[in-house]
Amino acid sequence: MYISIDRSCLNQLLPLSVCRCGVVCCWSVGRLQRLLSVSPGASAAGPSDANILRRRAAWLVGRWVPKLPNQLRPVLYESLVSMLGSDPDIVVAVSAAASLASLVNAVEFEPAALGPWLPRVVDGVGRLVLERAEETDTKLSLLANVGLIICQLPPDILALHVASVCALLGSVWSRAAAHESLNLLRQAVVRTAASLARQGVLACDGADVSPLYGLAGTLVRHVLGGGAGQAEPAGQAGSIQQATGAGAAVYMLDDALELWLLLLDTTPPPNWIPPLLDLFPLLLLETGAGGVLADTFEHVSPCLQLHLRYLSLPAPFGETVLSRHGGALVGQWRRMLQGLKDKPTVWLLQTIHALLVLFPSLAAEGGLDGLFGELLGLIAAANQQGSSIVLVHGLAVFGRLLWLSPESFVALLGRLGLCPAPLVADSPPPQLVALLNLWIDKVDSMGSALMRRESGLGLVRLVLVSQPSLMPQLAADVLSLCVSLAADASSTLPDSAAAAGQPADDDDDTPSNYDESMVDFSLSALVRQRGHIRHAAVKPFVLEQLRQASAAHPELLQRTLHSLDSSLQQQLRTVFAL
Repeated sequence: MYISIDRSCLNQLLPLSVCRCGVVCCWSVGRLQRLLSVSPGASAAGPSDANILRRRAAWLVGRWVPKLPNQLRPVLYESLVSMLGSDPDIVVAVSAAASLASLVNAVEFEPAALGPWLPRVVDGVGRLVLERAEETDTKLSLLANVGLIICQLPPDILALHVASVCALLGSVWSRAAAHESLNLLRQAVVRTAASLARQGVLACDGADVSPLYGLAGTLVRHVLGGGAGQAEPAGQAGSIQQATGAGAAVYMLDDALELWLLLLDTTPPPNWIPPLLDLFPLLLLETGAGGVLADTFEHVSPCLQLHLRYLSLPAPFGETVLSRHGGALVGQWRRMLQGLKDKPTVWLLQTIHALLVLFPSLAAEGGLDGLFGELLGLIAAANQQGSSIVLVHGLAVFGRLLWLSPESFVALLGRLGLCPAPLVADSPPPQLVALLNLWIDKVDSMGSALMRRESGLGLVRLVLVSQPSLMPQLAADVLSLCVSLAADASSTLPDSAAAAGQPADDDDDTPSNYDESMVDFSLSALVRQRGHIRHAAVKPFVLEQLRQASAAHPELLQRTLHSLDSSLQQQLRTVFAL
């Protein structure tokens, strides 16, 4: 009969509040509620029969959630929460928890109706997990129900119960040390903490969310292998420190790194940035995820995202991270460049590019010479192996440096032994000319407008103004590149801006060959803040470089222009009105 009632939900098109079927309405509004309230001694056949009835009634509530009228839900919350916290039969209590999660996960769920019952829900589930449930699957199911409820509640309601939820999670983590499924339970704790952070409770004004920072920070330390000797957060229930083993399972790293990213992304600066700075050493080679990353490269994406998040923290915190850990971080990147392949290499190159966006003077100071040396070798290897995506992103890193300062670029090449600085007037080194020819050839292959403009316009300034000795060999290709950049800028203008004759605010710089598997990893936001090369700036910049070249070495420029192919001369006159 119960199975028939369950399956009839699939054929019931109207909600129960408007259904004319007396049998179903009786079960839903009358009999079902009475069955939920049956006490263990109320059945003539004995307590076991009463428990079976209660369990089946709780199960039916979960199955009929889409058809239950809204006015019935508060009554069911009360009945299920009562069963969850005080029912002597654990099967009934677990069924009540599952049905309560189903009610919360419904489209018609109203968070305010559950708010008053939330403390009892956390307490009831906590007792089940910590004191009554013995099977691992049961504990995991109950924690999953807590996570589901958390995901359906708004941050203002959750913020009032952060302390109790964190106390539950801390106790589960501690007691899991004696359980045969230690890592499974601890992984569930980390994921539930991540759900709490994901809901935005850290940004709630006036709420005490310090227990979540304490719990999350401690979990990250232990999962990443750096928790030894760390004090337990104040007010945290259970002794997490006593539960520390010799390290967590490697598969838990993904969850811990996600939790760490959520801490940084959902924390309103600068409320809790100083304590979060203490976690950064876990990303370095000496300890924690840095060591795992260097050995296996299985967690490149989240680790590099964390690098970028820390470096882009508002002043003075980003600068503090760089001053404290810049040397170790650059050394780690050099090691990664030697071992990474394909997509992870591109992610690392994007991170290095972002570093130059954030700290433009860093390369000129010489602190990145070793990294750039590895990068030159990577570019040469990528060119030989035909790895186009690695090649163009490697050149784009140099493009950023070239755009910032051609003189710093030439000085770097001199320190790396690729060319003398300054260049000899009429005999630029062949290896430099070969590199620049390769670079010019690959600019149009760069999937990002930012990369194309930095490299292309940087090469224009280098050849026409900064190092005129390169002009006889490279000017034709560079000027052809100018035409291509100008056409690219015109063709990517939105129709509305082009029709109005106005420049576009083109800050959507996601590359066409951008790898979506690296979530939220883009230079666009950084570029908007630090100075994008806009469409409208391309032609004026090229004209200014030609003006400076004409003023500095007019005869050389005129000879170069007259030696160009007639079609290129016509394009230059058309595009730049020369």
